[in-house]
Amino acid sequence: MNIDTRIATGREDRPPLKRADVEHHLQEVGSPKRLELMRENLEGVDLSDLNLRGVDLRGANLSRANLSEADLSGADLTYANLNAANVTEEQLAKAKSLKGATMPDGSIHP
Repeated sequence: MNIDTRIATGREDRPPLKRADVEHHLQEVGSPKRLELMRENLEGVDLSDLNLRGVDLRGANLSRANLSEADLSGADLTYANLNAANVTEEQLAKAKSLKGATMPDGSIHP
């Protein structure tokens, strides 16, 4: 029996956040390290060039998101969905965790 241990989002039915929403939340909390986007729907959102250093993105849906030039240093991408996201290996190597994440090529990170 296979048991899916990934974080259930519970937010799949909500429309994706927009870049302006993320920028607004960043301004509200004052620091990317304090920003929690855990389990948020960010499918297809343009997050290019944003400072996402240390952001909590556990279980977030980032499929088809544009993360080009975004700073993902220290970001927690545990169980995040990065399928078809525009992101480089170099960016992902700087993340705090990719455990169980669906990678841009559809594979699951160990």
